[in-house]
Amino acid sequence: MNTFNSIWRKLRRSKRYREEFVADHVKRAVPYQARALMKANKLNQQELAKRSKLSQGVISRAVDPSYGNLTLSTIIRLAAGFDLAYVGRFVPFSELARWYADLPDESWKIPSFEEEDAEIATDAQPCAAVAPPVTPIISATVRMDATYGSDATRLKKSVGRENDNFSVVMSEAYGPSQGNEVRA
Repeated sequence: MNTFNSIWRKLRRSKRYREEFVADHVKRAVPYQARALMKANKLNQQELAKRSKLSQGVISRAVDPSYGNLTLSTIIRLAAGFDLAYVGRFVPFSELARWYADLPDESWKIPSFEEEDAEIATDAQPCAAVAPPVTPIISATVRMDATYGSDATRLKKSVGRENDNFSVVMSEAYGPSQGNEVRA
């Protein structure tokens, strides 16, 4: 298992090394996670394809770490197949190194929305997933506010309103999309 310090030493080598490390990570992280989630949820490719509304061939490529050409659309459909959220975001190298160093050696179980909702309804506490530690969303929001100012603040306020149409909220913050609206 890699430690943070050994990864950090490698990242110090050069900007080119960091770029290649990130490219490799981005191309392999989703297949690694998808395979681990399939194992944890006892799903085969055919069942995940059905849940994701993708073909079995697309799933086969999506779980292949050597493929490296996944589209955001495929990643979003994969997440939907697991009934999970996918969060792709820009982070400092230290956060990537910590995440990478803490990857589990075995598969993990991340609760689906329904599992989380059932637990929250009964316990009023979020589900504890056995997964790599993640930076709390509040710190990402703080960074976003500091970087993007009023747009992120407007997004935070809009998402807090229960009756807002999600596509309207997103277009207020990021501008109109090209036909990829998500309707509430």
